Amino acid sequence: MKQFRKNMMICLGIAALTASVLLAGCSTQKEADISDRQETKIGSEEAESSIAVPEATDYTEDTDVAESTESGENSENASEKLSLPVLDEIDSKVQIGTSGSSLIAVQAAVKLLEWGEHTGLDPEEIREAASAWISEQTDSDREEALLKLEMVDDAYQRLLKEDARELLDTAGCADTEIFWGSEPVEPVEAIMQAAGLRKD
Repeated sequence: MKQFRKNMMICLGIAALTASVLLAGCSTQKEADISDRQETKIGSEEAESSIAVPEATDYTEDTDVAESTESGENSENASEKLSLPVLDEIDSKVQIGTSGSSLIAVQAAVKLLEWGEHTGLDPEEIREAASAWISEQTDSDREEALLKLEMVDDAYQRLLKEDARELLDTAGCADTEIFWGSEPVEPVEAIMQAAGLRKD
């Protein structure tokens, strides 16, 4: 009987020791799990904080550049040189001091009148363009160009009067109908003003 009790005590001791070891192992595992979770959480927070948040893109500078470019293009287009081919034609066809030069001036005046009646250009723009055309000539060419314009202006003013039909017939323009009146034509006047043939 004593031996049986001794054996029972030994078994109970072994069971208690085993239970203690098992409980200690579970506690250690639990603490390890908690520690791992905390480390995972901290690592996740650090990872999130380390992700660079993209800064808001500032398009102001690009917009300013685009507006500046567009403004520059508009300025360049606005300052494009206005040409007056009618002046080049007068300069090439009208001759000074040659036979029939006055008749050629009448023909040039008719074309100038036709241009002046149909052009949609503003008189001030025409005056500025004519002034630029004259200033671009060399000294000798400018003097000759002004004399040619003076001849054409003389014929132009005569065509505004009652003897226009006779003048046209004499100049070889018999087939030309008189499509203008007796009032000065503003675009033509603008050119003559640029040439210094009109008082301000």
